[in-house]
Amino acid sequence: MDESAIKGVELNGSDAENRTSRISRILVEGHDISRPRADVHKALREHFASCGDILDVYLPTNFQNAILSRYAFIYVNSGEGQEEALRLNGSDMGGRIVRTESYPFHQQDHDDYFPPMSAADQSTQRVFEITGFDTSLTKADIHTALDKHLRVQGVSVYGDYSSGIRTLKSTARIYTFGHANVEKALELSGSHHVEGFTTFVVTRVLPLLKSIKMGYTIPRSAVERSARENRLRLAKNSAAK
Repeated sequence: MDESAIKGVELNGSDAENRTSRISRILVEGHDISRPRADVHKALREHFASCGDILDVYLPTNFQNAILSRYAFIYVNSGEGQEEALRLNGSDMGGRIVRTESYPFHQQDHDDYFPPMSAADQSTQRVFEITGFDTSLTKADIHTALDKHLRVQGVSVYGDYSSGIRTLKSTARIYTFGHANVEKALELSGSHHVEGFTTFVVTRVLPLLKSIKMGYTIPRSAVERSARENRLRLAKNSAAK
């Protein structure tokens, strides 16, 4: 892949500074933080379900004493999703009144209230899905381009043979570490109108696993495909003998 093609998928910093993300970050306060983390996460998703697609819910936590911050973040699509989240300001959530406000990615007014991110959180594997790249790009091209803006652990894209020529499908799964890298991707979503390419878009963030497996895991489909190829190879070798 030549340099001009690589630049098509790169997410350059100047562009990130001069445009608005497709995704809005909403600050939530007032919910019950005495409950287990997983229960709070589920309750917030349910309460804000009317906002449409909720790409992620983040609960800052003081990992020294396992106490949740009084604030939470939800990430929704800008426009109607953001408007609905703000309409829920003052709504009742399980007997508590929740407050919502827009908290753009560059804003830091409340950051002093958030506990420092622990080493465990920074090393936790997170996964999100993207679209908008040129399907002629290789996984290595996508990895190289994104790695300039966030820490990429791995990229999963599956070949499409429907046209008789192998091309990448239009959705890729990106493996990274910690919430900070996920947030960088969410902030970048919706930009980069570069000649020859469409827009870099985060379509969803996968929820945290109850039991985190560290390291890049080979997708099941890739393992099964490799097994099929090995069986065919053995069958051909046996026939040749």
